[in-house]
Amino acid sequence: TSAGIWLETGAAASGVELTWDEVTLSLDGSDVDVELYEIWTRPSTGTPWVSAGISSELSFVVAPLDVNITRQYRVRARATGNIYGEFSDLVEITTVAPTSEIPA
Repeated sequence: TSAGIWLETGAAASGVELTWDEVTLSLDGSDVDVELYEIWTRPSTGTPWVSAGISSELSFVVAPLDVNITRQYRVRARATGNIYGEFSDLVEITTVAPTSEIPA
């Protein structure tokens, strides 16, 4: 999801919150101990994926971002021993502007 935010400078910006389900099984169906989740992003299909960050939780916030831009995101689990899961399906999110006036 995307939410508009105001920066300390008074400029409008946006943020994206990504959430996903916990990974508990490996691709072969055995139990897996996930250390963290990698979040990847790109501006559009056909452009290279770049790391947006890592999280040990089931969510991640990307901010601040420009308003009214569209980016694609995907996530994958990394288990103990640097064993990587498959990437999730991508989601495409367009950032939104703040809906209220600049705070005084």
